[in-house]
Parts: sequence; C-alpha cells; structure tokens
Amino acid sequence: MALITLCSIKGAPGVTTTALAMTMTWPRPALLVEADSSGGSAIMAGLFRGQVSQERSLLSLTMAAAHSSVEEVLWSQCLQLPGAEGKTLLSAAPTFAQAQLTKRVWVELADVLTGLDRGGVDVIVDAGRYATTNAPLPLIERSDAVMVLTGAGLPALHAARGSVAHLQQHLETHATGADALALIVREGDYDAYARAQVVSTLRAPVLATLPQATNDAAVYSHGRRPDRRHDHSDYLRSVRRAGANARELIESRRARLTRPEEQYPTDREENSRV
Repeated sequence: MALITLCSIKGAPGVTTTALAMTMTWPRPALLVEADSSGGSAIMAGLFRGQVSQERSLLSLTMAAAHSSVEEVLWSQCLQLPGAEGKTLLSAAPTFAQAQLTKRVWVELADVLTGLDRGGVDVIVDAGRYATTNAPLPLIERSDAVMVLTGAGLPALHAARGSVAHLQQHLETHATGADALALIVREGDYDAYARAQVVSTLRAPVLATLPQATNDAAVYSHGRRPDRRHDHSDYLRSVRRAGANARELIESRRARLTRPEEQYPTDREENSRV
C-alpha cells in the first residue's frame, strides 16, 4: 500500500521510537528502514539491548549490492522484529562514516521499496532529523506520505517552521506535491500551542498527537517489558491513530493523483456546436 517516511526537526526527538512503534502495530506486513544519516542504530541498542550482532544493516546491504543488486540482497540483510510477526528491520549503518557510504544505494533502494507493496509489504522509513545536506532525499521523494514530528511549544515551532516550509517546497518540486507532508505533534511542551495554531503556523495538517508517556515509549526505545495495559494505553492508541490517518491521507492523495484530467473541448468541437 505505502512507503511512509518519518523525520524530525531540531528540538523534536522521538522519531525512531515512533517509527518503530508504528511498524510493530501496523496492520500489514511492514519493513522499517533506519535511514538516519547520522549513523548508529538506536533500535539495535534499545529494543535489541545491544545483544544482537549488527552484521546485517544498511551498510552490509550497500556492500552486498556492489556485487549484485539491492532487490536481490534486501531481505537477507534484514532482521525480524521481536514479538511482531511480519515486521522486519533494515538497521542503520553502525557509524557516521559508514552511514555516508550508504548514500550510494538510496536511489536503487527507493526503487525497490516502492515496489514492495505489490507483494503486500508496506515500508516505514526513519529518516532521522531532517537536514538538507544529509537527508535521504531519494527515499523522501518517493514516499506516499512524509510525517514530520514536532513539539507544540514556541521554540519547537520556531525551529520547525523553516524546515517544514523547505521540505514542502522540495516535495512540490521534486515529488508528487507538498500535500504529502503532515505533522505528528509531541505533547508535553511547557508553552504548548493549540492544534489549530500549530496547523496555522506550520501550514500542514496534524495527523495525531503523541502523549508524554515515558514507560510506554520505553517499550520501543529501550526494550522495556510491556505491562498488561500497554496495548490499550493512550500512547499506543495515538500511534495507531497516526498510522490510520496516514493511510487515509495516502488513499485520498492517490485518488486525486490518478483522477483523469478534465477534458476540455477543442476549438473544432466548440465550433460544431454553434
């Protein structure tokens, strides 16, 4: 169905945790791609508690693809996410320097990922903090939806405004339109603005708000054992709502993008009616 990218803006942590929680609660088989160019896998250190070798990653995919193709080696470089059937991970390169090497496969990887929905697999990309110099732009440009995490306080909105506008312009120029971008707002800021003010300031719709829920988020960020109420927590309900709203956004955009253009009569046809 979809290729979805999540990214954050300065002052808005939590994109990896949100992307992981969304992947593990996704209603279809899903692949999470950790494409943060800063390097280092927060998921391998957190959810896997550093107990699993990182022999398979975006770096090993890059090395293997040099002698084959991304399509042929993709699944052999992925890990099964624990406790989530049909959910897999392509983890980030271990270091910053190694992450720079992976840029060479982004275009080919984007081509492969966009074709996975034909096999019933959706893709969620963790692009980390959005910065024009290091962002995985080929993945962002091919995304059906781009979800930007931000806080709702004045410092967060001030930091996000320019970057969101830049990303919208990039999507308008190099992808299928700025309306692919939507927001996920993290609650808990001291001077949080109302939802309508966030929409007005950043000129983008809000798909969902995430409550400040340290224990529930730690299930994904630190591998904390979930308690009995976790599946019904406000945090997980918000994550599921964000995913459901993203799917609705994608469906409405696809309907618009595939709608036949209105046919206007030619001059000859107009004259024949006179």
